[in-house]
Amino acid sequence: MTVRRILAATIAATVMSIGLIATPASAAPRTYTLPKACQASMGSTASASDFSRWGVTVKPADLHPRSGTEYAYVLNCTDGRSKKPRPVVVIASASGKALTADVLTGADHAELKSVSTSGGIKIRVFDQYKKVSYDRPYVIKWNAKAKNTVVTKEAIPGYVKATHSLSAQMRANAKITAVTGSKANLSKLKSHGKKFAAAKQQNVYCDYVSKTKGKCAVVFYKGNKGHYALFNLTKSGSKYKATSVRVVVADAFGG
Repeated sequence: MTVRRILAATIAATVMSIGLIATPASAAPRTYTLPKACQASMGSTASASDFSRWGVTVKPADLHPRSGTEYAYVLNCTDGRSKKPRPVVVIASASGKALTADVLTGADHAELKSVSTSGGIKIRVFDQYKKVSYDRPYVIKWNAKAKNTVVTKEAIPGYVKATHSLSAQMRANAKITAVTGSKANLSKLKSHGKKFAAAKQQNVYCDYVSKTKGKCAVVFYKGNKGHYALFNLTKSGSKYKATSVRVVVADAFGG
């Protein structure tokens, strides 16, 4: 598990796409007309070099009922009024004109994962459920009958809600009932919870593995060190089972 992946993405989301390392596709347009949803904070046009500097990935496929190939990308931009970015998923023409722009309101940040004619645009979206940061897949496809794009997202994974309940019990130094697990694994979580509850700086997050499995962390910070309780949560009957629990100490923001 990359223990700081979601933390890094959350930080990057506050500065409008800065920090993601990616390169536009070589055959993509050199200049893009940006959608109105992003123009207040990013201007009306952007070059391929701008995209590279911002960390925007561009991928081609037949995504729209026009001749030739279209290009998909995600901008994490503000509306010009709020300082908080939100993802905007764009389909651009072969000349770089924005044909569609889906604003994912309520989401913190998104990354483009894959693009195909049959599968549409697949992205990873980072959201917040109460005090838990998490990611989940979204798919955007063109609907020929309705003549618009359709955004499909997975439900908030059950392990995210279980992690929220678990962290609340740890924060209250209460008996752990939110998840199941071996005596040794639950004991590690309970012990970590005592220190977690006393800390002023805390974070809780989950990495998506599947609809029923996540890799999660309950973290507190002391100085420049992050104290991580890392564990897998997998659906087991009506609950989620915590396995592979381990506690590690690492630099909080890289290093």
